[in-house]
Amino acid sequence: MRFERLGQHNFEPFRVLAEHAWRRATSEAYYRWRYFEAPGLTTLLAMDGERCIGTISYFERTYRAGESTLACIEPFDWFALPEARRTAAGLRLMKQLQKLGQPILGCGGSEDTIAILPKLGFRPVGEACQFVLPLTGTYLLRNAALPKLVRRGLAGVLNTAASTWFTPAALKGARALECSRVPRIDPALAAMAGPAGFASIPDPAYFDWLERGAGIGGATGRYIPVEIREGGKTAAWGIGRLYRRGGVMNGTIVELRTARDDAGLAEGAIRAITRVLARSGADNVRVWSALPLWSDAYRAAGFRTTSARAQAMVWTPQASLEIGSHNLCAIADAAFFPAHDVQSAAENTAPNGVPAQPKFT
Repeated sequence: MRFERLGQHNFEPFRVLAEHAWRRATSEAYYRWRYFEAPGLTTLLAMDGERCIGTISYFERTYRAGESTLACIEPFDWFALPEARRTAAGLRLMKQLQKLGQPILGCGGSEDTIAILPKLGFRPVGEACQFVLPLTGTYLLRNAALPKLVRRGLAGVLNTAASTWFTPAALKGARALECSRVPRIDPALAAMAGPAGFASIPDPAYFDWLERGAGIGGATGRYIPVEIREGGKTAAWGIGRLYRRGGVMNGTIVELRTARDDAGLAEGAIRAITRVLARSGADNVRVWSALPLWSDAYRAAGFRTTSARAQAMVWTPQASLEIGSHNLCAIADAAFFPAHDVQSAAENTAPNGVPAQPKFT
């Protein structure tokens, strides 16, 4: 077994493995965007002869820890063929990442993953909860086994009720914050990276890459960057995402950064970006959080916790290096998960083949 970085020379064996492992889009444009254009991305392969039997991808991002910075690794898409597990292909792929000598940040994964990581020296640093804010009857009835016409009529009734039950809690705030859509998160805006603490330093090139991906088959949906101002000054910025799946328009908060640690400001920023997503057609808004201040702010803004939980895990080359829980909104592939697949590509693409554009008002 040998380990190689993904390139043009071994792309075809990797494509075979990827199409076996994940039901994703298979266009050349998608593969080029996903694996060869992403800033800071590396995909590592485990090769057995000419066969690719395992893979792991990771982003390398710069984090701020107090007054210092450090490069960290965020792995995802960790997979090995069942027949390759007797050779520990998956474990050996992760050990290749550990040899780089940089902190590794992970969150979630299968039960097997959560069981394996401590054996590789990972330690838990917190549990993330998923928060969701229902906005329409379409979302509330997403799993109801009803005839189409009945579902449509009942959804209309619930849409009216939902505007009373849920929308005021999300869209009315005590803080007078102005939220406007901006063309992109430019370096000047990204420079406001948030309050002191352990957090990634935003990279505008990464956000530009996400936006380019939204135009490939439509499966990642659309991204909406916003600037939030208080008293005429920038107080926060964020990125929302809209994607359709199972007939439901899902809104997610990909990033949300405030200028300071302030519970009222965090809640106001949540309400502001939620307003944008709601007016753009979201049936619900969801987000992951492991930070107490932000978790409390989501609850105050009307979000409910779901049963979904994810364990945040960390591996460090030195035991003395302390890394606490961190913002999980955009870690690893969270900003574009669910990834391109056949279902979402069809739902997010208009009949003319152009990615569907949600209405923004």
